[in-house]
Amino acid sequence: MKCFLPLTLLLSVLFYSCEKPDSQNNAFELRSKSEVKSVIDNFFIALGSDDSAAMEQILTNDFHMFEHDHRWNIDSLISLMPKTIGRVWEVSELEITQGKELTHVSYYNQGVVPNDRSWLESMLLIDEGGELKIKFMHSTKLYLN
Repeated sequence: MKCFLPLTLLLSVLFYSCEKPDSQNNAFELRSKSEVKSVIDNFFIALGSDDSAAMEQILTNDFHMFEHDHRWNIDSLISLMPKTIGRVWEVSELEITQGKELTHVSYYNQGVVPNDRSWLESMLLIDEGGELKIKFMHSTKLYLN
């Protein structure tokens, strides 16, 4: 019985010393919904205003997107941008899942100008130097009756 108390104390000390403080257990900070939505909104603002410099700041170097039987990268997306000048999109119904390395967001995208198009889309975002950037995007057009 004399040995039980010191052994319990020793095990308690060992257990406590191996436990990390809460700030170290979570090696990443969750991004706010408004921060994630801001990245998405900035993507569509750049797309509709032919702002290739802003687009390059929003996307990772290895960005790619699947849409309408095509695989797009930064260069092919930027070459498309003059055809999207003046278009406006509205993103809603965001579902966000975050991990240490990736943020996944799915959402509904409604064309405002023109207003006859809508899509279900998703993006994978990563942190590059403290900034959220879009690494991958998938878009599925919804056909309106």
